[in-house]
Amino acid sequence: MITTKTIKVNGSHEYAIQPEYKANMIVSLNNVYSHEYMTFTEVIDNYLVELAAAGITKSELSDDPLGYQLMGYEKEGTIVSYITTSLKKLQKFLEVKVEGVIKSDVTFKLETSNSQIEKYAKAAITDAKNKAEMVAKSIGKKIGDIVHIEDSNYTSSPEALYYGNTLGMRTYYAAVTFELQ
Repeated sequence: MITTKTIKVNGSHEYAIQPEYKANMIVSLNNVYSHEYMTFTEVIDNYLVELAAAGITKSELSDDPLGYQLMGYEKEGTIVSYITTSLKKLQKFLEVKVEGVIKSDVTFKLETSNSQIEKYAKAAITDAKNKAEMVAKSIGKKIGDIVHIEDSNYTSSPEALYYGNTLGMRTYYAAVTFELQ
């Protein structure tokens, strides 16, 4: 039985991301402390006025009363969501402070198109080939054809946005096995 000697290396390619951001705010009478007799309508109206002052219109928002009810709050409320591709607009949305409104969560979603996958995979495989050639050369060998490629990158990836999370770049990985000659 003849076995082929191989070398397996990991290649990578760093690329800039352009995600879609989503912020969810809990608008609730449970979050009203200094105005005991404030109504839910007043909370919503105050919030919409402040958002408009920040350049965010009601038509850019969506609400999720069922999601709010599933959270188990006793008083009237809803979840207000805002989706944008602009980090500056997201920041303006988050800067709006109104009694009765607290941040629930902020996420971003990355979608990788087929043409992006092709471009990133090609670059990661080229990186793997360069690494394999260096390793093979260090032991007096050369690489041959590719015998196996493993790509476990996601095409759609929702992530939580939090302090310290890197927003600008992501890395595309490919594990590539070459014949060793």
